[in-house]
Amino acid sequence: MEGQAPERAGAPTTTVLWRCPQCRSVFSPEPTTILCPHCGENLRKCRYCRFGDTIVWECTNPNIRYIYGDEMGRFRIPEPDHYWNCPGNVPRLQAGPIAVALANPLIRALTYGAGVAVAVLLIVVTIILPRLQPPGEPEAYFVRADATVPRRVGLGDPIAVQLIVFNDESFAVGPVEIILRGTLITDGGTPTIAPLPLEQFLRGQALVLRYPPVMPRSYSALSLTFLPPSPRRRPYTLSLEVYAANYRATMLERNFTIQVD
Repeated sequence: MEGQAPERAGAPTTTVLWRCPQCRSVFSPEPTTILCPHCGENLRKCRYCRFGDTIVWECTNPNIRYIYGDEMGRFRIPEPDHYWNCPGNVPRLQAGPIAVALANPLIRALTYGAGVAVAVLLIVVTIILPRLQPPGEPEAYFVRADATVPRRVGLGDPIAVQLIVFNDESFAVGPVEIILRGTLITDGGTPTIAPLPLEQFLRGQALVLRYPPVMPRSYSALSLTFLPPSPRRRPYTLSLEVYAANYRATMLERNFTIQVD
């Protein structure tokens, strides 16, 4: 009896919310609902029924196969271009939990609001903030410094400090300001510095040295040699801070103790 339509109307369904497969809208159906109220798609097609096998285009409902099937018990569904008013139609159009949640106007508004907020935040972080930053000022991790300071020296021997400032940026950073504090500065005498800085002055008990900018992906090295005026066995302390373009350079170690034996 392939293609023959019975007189009965579509059976009621217990689905609370349906989602139209054509326009994706979610709505609450009535037992007699046939067409989507938004786009007019016929929702009683066999392709939307849980008994419709769209691979071989046959109905798997045993009652329909028994009543309307051929001598082999097969009932080919009139798809994909046609539909019929099947008494055993059970649409599998129930909306998922996300679609049900988004069907709520309040949740949908909150979701859209959160999406807009995230988009605005991404625009601010990736576009606006980089443009507001002063040009040529790197993050701290692009400027680093390594200091070589002896842990022990002999009595009367000079104390040699080596410092290298690295610039991993693609542009020059500077000027470079080196600040030295500790008893080696206050009690260790006037150091011999090479190369000579652009400026050298005391800021309180700190010695400040200023050098030109460090070239892109390059480094600058300097050495300081202290010869304490009154040699005696004692420890000296030294603290180093390096700044470039007002950014503090990263250092593995900043504070040192030198023991004079």
